[in-house]
Amino acid sequence: MGSEVKDENDFKSFIEGNIDNTRFLYTIFIIVLLGASVFSFYVAIELSAPLMFVLGVILIIFAFFEYVMYIGIFKGGAYWARLIAAGKDNNSIVWIKPVVVKEKLYGLIPISETQHFQFLAKNGLKVIINCGTEEKREIFLTGIKEFLPNAHLGYTPKVNSIYEEDPRNFIHNLKERNLYVPVSRRL
Repeated sequence: MGSEVKDENDFKSFIEGNIDNTRFLYTIFIIVLLGASVFSFYVAIELSAPLMFVLGVILIIFAFFEYVMYIGIFKGGAYWARLIAAGKDNNSIVWIKPVVVKEKLYGLIPISETQHFQFLAKNGLKVIINCGTEEKREIFLTGIKEFLPNAHLGYTPKVNSIYEEDPRNFIHNLKERNLYVPVSRRL
């Protein structure tokens, strides 16, 4: 299709750029949440409005949980590129999970669906890779085939529960249950 990965740097550059763009957006989102909480505290003090203080606290808690939930994104693209480079040797990225992201207007009206993939690492970190176009998808699939051949590819609820139980021994546990499907066998 013309979008083949010519060398490791093509794939790594795609991954780094993808994750760094997402990290930038999440950083802006968290800054906006923190800014809104500071504004809430200001209003609470100026107008003696205790509900605004509560809102500020809720916004800070929400920003913290967003950071913790997406800490894999905040590690940055270079971190994930290093895991990919080490992937052939130590299998740091153990699972590549297909994810469909449904875009909704006002959180209610479905607009579109896009195909993404999620890297899940031995250390429990996760990051979503945007593969919204056919070209991005082709680069991604060619890259994982070459650089992450031992990662499990696919999703079932059973596989998900095995990962949640013990990310470090994920591949071993899948092999014991005869559920292991590496990238090299699937693509």
